[in-house]
Amino acid sequence: MKNFPFYWILGLCCVLAAQDMLILPAIPITDKDPTRIPIWAIDGKDTQIYFVIRGGSPPYTVSWKFGDGQSATTNYEDRRKIDIAHQYKLPAGQYRQNLTLHVQATDQTGKSSSYIRNVQVLNQTDWENDLHLQRMIVLQKAIWYLHKYIQIRNGSAFFPGNYDGEIQYPLFESAIYLELLVLTGHNPFDTEDKLADPNDDVLIEDAQALLVSLSKRLYNYGTGVDPSFDTNGNGQILSAHIPSRGHSPPMYQVPMVLMALSSIYHPLATILVNGQATSLKVVCEDIAEFVLLAQNELGGWSYNPRESYVDFSVVQWPVIGLDAWESKMNAWEDPAGGASIPPNLVKKLEKAKER
Repeated sequence: MKNFPFYWILGLCCVLAAQDMLILPAIPITDKDPTRIPIWAIDGKDTQIYFVIRGGSPPYTVSWKFGDGQSATTNYEDRRKIDIAHQYKLPAGQYRQNLTLHVQATDQTGKSSSYIRNVQVLNQTDWENDLHLQRMIVLQKAIWYLHKYIQIRNGSAFFPGNYDGEIQYPLFESAIYLELLVLTGHNPFDTEDKLADPNDDVLIEDAQALLVSLSKRLYNYGTGVDPSFDTNGNGQILSAHIPSRGHSPPMYQVPMVLMALSSIYHPLATILVNGQATSLKVVCEDIAEFVLLAQNELGGWSYNPRESYVDFSVVQWPVIGLDAWESKMNAWEDPAGGASIPPNLVKKLEKAKER
């Protein structure tokens, strides 16, 4: 497969033998075969259609034939952000309609590729009564918003700024997006110890870039702190460097990094931390050690580790992060047959719960 370039748009994978050709696939939300997932449209409501282009040279001209007799032509500079809104309307007396969307993209050199996808138009009542479908569409919108929002440079992802131009919680947002991708089937690891191929799923590119970004922020907080919290004895208690942008305290963000990394759920996987390949399972243990260490004498958490007061806007995040980590770790099977969580770390966790 390495002899063939892969290029994509949101739903269909195409494999081309010619290196200079352009392709459009669709981003699948919960299925790696996006051709099995139609575009769901609601009668009389705007439907967002999303694509990503691989290959070619910007700007891109995209021609849309929506299947209902209407068409449009739009231009784009960014291959990662191809989208359009269209309103489908059911014919009088029909409650559902199947249509076919035709898309053709052409780059500045004249290379082009086409894409076809099924569109299912539903009436308002069917939509309101189908909670599963509502969930699918909500997840799709959330993933597309975050996909458009991040930027990827040199294999690492970052959020350039939120709606007011300043991002307060950069690790929080990265962790939430990675968690969302993993929970909807876009795990950066394909097997226990092998990275997934982003050519198999365009959102894998996002997931892997987010993983790189988060792992680069991790550092050893353990110097000079209570050594009893180094429960696995590896000399590391991991926190994360927080970019100095706005109000971005670590106890809002580090627990969410723990949650996201735990959700990847591959105990044989390794990631680079401080230039060293480290077991993902151990990395999660080391971050959990930091979150437990940060709990104060009152039994809660504040913006920074061991502050003398409790802030309840903060407490929820360590609780969520530790709970997600404990649940995943207990589900992991240790390849060496050992405990899922080191016994000393179990004791620290139980003590934290009591407090």
